[in-house]
Amino acid sequence: MKRLLLALLPLAAQAQTPPVYNVEGVPGKYILYSNNLLVSRYNTQPECSTAATKLKQTTSKTVICQNTVTYIRTPKPVEPPPDMHVGLPVSDPSTWPVPQPGVDGEWLAQTGYIPPSRVTWGWEEGGDFRLICNWSKMGYDDPIVYPGAPGKAHHHTFFSNTAIDAFTTSANIRSKGNATCRGGTINKSGYWIPSLIDTATNKPLAPKDLLIYYKTGNWPYFNNNPPIAPLPPGLKMIAGDPTRTTAGGIGTWLCLIPSTGSDRPGTKGSSIPTNCQPGDELWATVQFPQCWDGKNLDSPDHKSHLAYHIQFWTGDPQRQYRCPDTHPVVLPAITFLPKWNVPASADTSKWRLSSDVYSGPAGYSLHGDWINGWDPAITELWGQKCMTEKRDCGSANLGDGRVTQEFQGN
Repeated sequence: MKRLLLALLPLAAQAQTPPVYNVEGVPGKYILYSNNLLVSRYNTQPECSTAATKLKQTTSKTVICQNTVTYIRTPKPVEPPPDMHVGLPVSDPSTWPVPQPGVDGEWLAQTGYIPPSRVTWGWEEGGDFRLICNWSKMGYDDPIVYPGAPGKAHHHTFFSNTAIDAFTTSANIRSKGNATCRGGTINKSGYWIPSLIDTATNKPLAPKDLLIYYKTGNWPYFNNNPPIAPLPPGLKMIAGDPTRTTAGGIGTWLCLIPSTGSDRPGTKGSSIPTNCQPGDELWATVQFPQCWDGKNLDSPDHKSHLAYHIQFWTGDPQRQYRCPDTHPVVLPAITFLPKWNVPASADTSKWRLSSDVYSGPAGYSLHGDWINGWDPAITELWGQKCMTEKRDCGSANLGDGRVTQEFQGN
């Protein structure tokens, strides 16, 4: 009986090693949910089903078992079109800016404050968790598109893991490098974007920082009431199109006036604004898909294992969305928001992305890449507390009273 009661406790209340769930036979692959709240993990479907049957005898809430991952397919790299990663010319590496070194350790503090849950405020309420990262390195690697092929990609700017390179994989990302995001090594993910180049000098520009949103997204408006799942360890994502040469992509740009916190009029759009003023901040936004196939950490095109939500009419005018049947697992919605300071001598009409290898307005090729290197116990914690329980955890709180601490100016 004691063992059963322990199994039914929320994971945050149990002392256990962080779960790993990516192949058959690895502990914790099956998740037991009660009313969309994660209850426990099990190694096999029969164990999960037995626990679900017992739990249904004690509650009127919806109880389900979900298989988080069935298998991983390690795809062969798909050779992109010849012009995909030619990239703009970039100055000699000796002229590149120097990043902060990051830290080798966790940077957390206990405040005791837990943001209030919005579950009782109304079905339409959401939750969020935000993180700020320094940039960690620059270079020509891309461990998703060109794994094992150093120097083959266009120029990238990386955030979080300081040792990410062409040989970084889902399996080794947490075993290498320092961390440059608030909270330290609880998150050793790799986040990267095409570098922003000042074409007057061909020098890459150092970002101010990267703000990463993890939010419930449109999940509250889904009409089939799915649970929101924790981020699978090692998941790879790409959003945006590095070959795009026209407006209408998933990325947006604007100039922000820091003193007022408002956009500079006429600067928001699909291309890099040419009229940012000295003292402004140039902001970009990249939104990632929220629906996962529940099986693959990657796919041959590095995109098809994920999908954006779709409209699905059931008669309720307020809840018109869901994940497609091919991608039924709902994940936290991820948004990149990199920022650059605009100095007094800058001319943003000469700023282009390294992937902008076309003529015309700059910035259409904006895209972002990500390999999950979070500590699984931490993502499961804020996934439960901030997403499922719909708390505004802000840019620091993990949902249990601990906060991520800043360092080296991030």
